Amino acid sequence: MDLDSDLDPESEASEKAKLLADDEEVKAGGTLAELIAAASKGGRGVTKAQVSVLAKMLTWPEGSLFPALDIARLTVLDPNGSRLLFSDLPPALLLRTLLRAAGASPSSVSTPSSSSTPPLSPLAVNLQLACRFAANCFRNAQSRQWILDHRETLLNSLGQACVGHATKVVRSSWACLLQNVAAAAAGGEAEETGAVADKNGSISDMELAIHVLSGAVETIQALTRRLVAASSSSSSSSSGSDASIVALETAFQEDSEALISALRAVGMILHSQKGSETVGLALDLGLSTCIHELVPRVSSVVAAPKDASLVLGFLEDIRHKLESSN
Repeated sequence: MDLDSDLDPESEASEKAKLLADDEEVKAGGTLAELIAAASKGGRGVTKAQVSVLAKMLTWPEGSLFPALDIARLTVLDPNGSRLLFSDLPPALLLRTLLRAAGASPSSVSTPSSSSTPPLSPLAVNLQLACRFAANCFRNAQSRQWILDHRETLLNSLGQACVGHATKVVRSSWACLLQNVAAAAAGGEAEETGAVADKNGSISDMELAIHVLSGAVETIQALTRRLVAASSSSSSSSSGSDASIVALETAFQEDSEALISALRAVGMILHSQKGSETVGLALDLGLSTCIHELVPRVSSVVAAPKDASLVLGFLEDIRHKLESSN
């Protein structure tokens, strides 16, 4: 799934970039203006000089980082833009930037197991854009391989920050990234629509499959808790069951996109050729309990029938796979 949208040259992000760039870069027709224009076209026409400006922007403090992340997530969609990002930027710069967006210590680039530095508090917009950048990396081969090469560090850091996050767009962006990593693990292409699983896929890296499955199940569990809490809190109030249904439907509509992406990720792993080897893990992680909690609640949703039907179809497919393989 590509999370692509236009970058408005007059947006707040663009204005912030202009304030922080030097006069030569920001003048009319300058390099920064050209970079923003190229990013607004999905990275088409980006140049080495523009990527050099982006490199400077990627070192800005966390509170000013979002314009650079916004430009990067669009630039990486274009084959040439992606090539320049991963050939011209310092090797560790993109990784360090994503870790900073996730609130992780930059030292984890060189020492992933280090836990001595307490996590920072990531800004939601940085977290959202970091996930979108990583998801968009699956459009092109070089950027896709870069994500897979750093999968453990990135998925651990972004997952810790995103799972259960209070902001809707962060939850959906994280689930989209999981879906794209799952497609790569299952031997398929990352895409926005399609079957729950690629039944002809194969998992060449079981470690990757297990990592994605664990993250997806954890995400589904967090989303399930939100739906259960929404319905339970209202059902105990004086307004009764009507308020409970309204609260449930509101919560479902807010998280349906994230839930669909996470379920797709699980389905793609379970249905790949080596998926039977991951069924035991899915059961151990409590996926069956989530299905048991979700089915009756999603079945009662009437305000978003298309999404509810899609979710129920995925849940039934996954339930059948778990039962038939167990």
